[in-house]
Amino acid sequence: MVKHDRSLLFGAMKEFGPYRDWTEVHTPGRGLNQKYDEVLRAYATLVGCGRKEKNGDVTRSVQQQINFAIQYAANAFGPSKAVFNGWANCNEGHIYSAIMNMAAALEAGFILYSDLPKM
Repeated sequence: MVKHDRSLLFGAMKEFGPYRDWTEVHTPGRGLNQKYDEVLRAYATLVGCGRKEKNGDVTRSVQQQINFAIQYAANAFGPSKAVFNGWANCNEGHIYSAIMNMAAALEAGFILYSDLPKM
């Protein structure tokens, strides 16, 4: 098991292009979704994260880390596709994870400065 490394996760996202080029909210689309699922599964196994869902999937917790990073950028898909509905509903752990994932995604070029929350 390897320590959870956000830079490793978002570095792996380079294979699927920056989020602004994705054609779906939670997956890259463009014929890349199967490979994307394989990368999430491999990362979950590598770092030992992801509880197994009833269907055997271990990628949900990894997808949640990506969701934290794209929460504002996803709004471009329209309000019905938003993955975030405000900080008021988040606990401190979620806020910390969101900030750390946005920072790693920004550093890796997965999201842009314009995808960060307006302060």
